[in-house]
Amino acid sequence: MTFNEAPFSINIQFTTPRGFPGQGTFRSDDWDKLLESYLEKERNLVEKGFQVPPLKVFGLKPQKPIEYVEGRVCPKCGSKLVYFEVKGKKNIKCFTSRYDWKTKTTSGCDYIEWSNSMEKPKETEVDFPDMITKAQETLLNKMKTEGTLPDSIDINSLSKNEAKETIQKYKTW
Repeated sequence: MTFNEAPFSINIQFTTPRGFPGQGTFRSDDWDKLLESYLEKERNLVEKGFQVPPLKVFGLKPQKPIEYVEGRVCPKCGSKLVYFEVKGKKNIKCFTSRYDWKTKTTSGCDYIEWSNSMEKPKETEVDFPDMITKAQETLLNKMKTEGTLPDSIDINSLSKNEAKETIQKYKTW
């Protein structure tokens, strides 16, 4: 049987009993016959001591376990923060952040720290560790407007850690 273009084909990779790599391609104009032939050949190879590696699915990456950022929560919503990679750089985002590839829409919290912002500040930059962050201030103002934060709390007098604790204490989501 010869084909200019194979309507159906299956490629198999294997390792011989002596450890040499090999591969073969099965072609047919009938998918059911091709699959039956392939499975029979695969069984024969395994019976003769050949090793067949696990199936690889093209286009799908194996899922990595979620890596949480220890000791920190999202300054916008108070959820856990997780690491994610883009172009080999490690970034941080809110755990509730999602992207739907079918609809091309985002959902959940939009908090992201890009790897550039994770670098140490330059010596000329001044660090204000006790000042409340803009994200915390925005979230606390929103909580106050919604009535989930008591009026007795003065947002401007809170330190960064106090703001974090207040968000955790009064969040309703």
